[in-house]
Amino acid sequence: IPDINSYTVMFTPGFIHTVKLIQTFCEEISLCISSANFQNSSFVQNNIDDAKLKIDLDRALNEIIQKYGGSTYQLERANYIRKECLKTNVPGILHRLWPTLSYASTVIGGTFVIHKQELQFYCGEKLPLINFLGYRASEGYFGILASIHTDEYFLIPTSVFFEFIKEEDVHHSQPKTLLISEIEPGNRYEVVCTTEGGLIRYRMGDMISCTGFLSRADDLVPLPSEPEEIPRIPLISIAYRVGSLLDVYGEKTSEQHVMNAL
Repeated sequence: IPDINSYTVMFTPGFIHTVKLIQTFCEEISLCISSANFQNSSFVQNNIDDAKLKIDLDRALNEIIQKYGGSTYQLERANYIRKECLKTNVPGILHRLWPTLSYASTVIGGTFVIHKQELQFYCGEKLPLINFLGYRASEGYFGILASIHTDEYFLIPTSVFFEFIKEEDVHHSQPKTLLISEIEPGNRYEVVCTTEGGLIRYRMGDMISCTGFLSRADDLVPLPSEPEEIPRIPLISIAYRVGSLLDVYGEKTSEQHVMNAL
């Protein structure tokens, strides 16, 4: 499809993986488009056993080809993808493959910031790279991006009841928890959630940083012009996953320790 609007993968390693898949299999992708089927795709043939699904994929590919111009589009698009993917040292492969993209999005805060240069190379100068728009998981929807210019989120306490465990207490079996009104800027916490779906005090394993509280100086969202009291709304960023530890001799080195050392 030549005219997608956004390229979004929640976590940075997954984002990078998808781009590398395109680069690795670009020749097969081109052959699939030019032949209008997935017989030339080793990725599809080796990973999909369902014959009906393969037929459905072929049908969908043919529908797209017809929608965008038939055989003329088919050959032009196949050659274009092959040509652009071979430019391995040229920035902006995503923008070049899909010039209509408005933005690319993935989590770029916390320890994921180490990947930002590589992500920017894939986007190039013309494609904005912004933090993932929502803080969400299969367990629920927890927050929304405060601004496209930051990696901070507003938590949404109306959809989830939040509790927080201090970073230094996360390895305790029964750690003390804090309410959203008790967390403080400059500290990290593991998120604990109770949801409408039935999770009770579920430890997410996400370590977040409380970066501050919403204020008029932030200019993140429109606030009343009248001098009204602003609720104590914390801003958070995703720091790392609690389980991401190096533990060769019991030293419990977290991603953040490695980042600080670097």
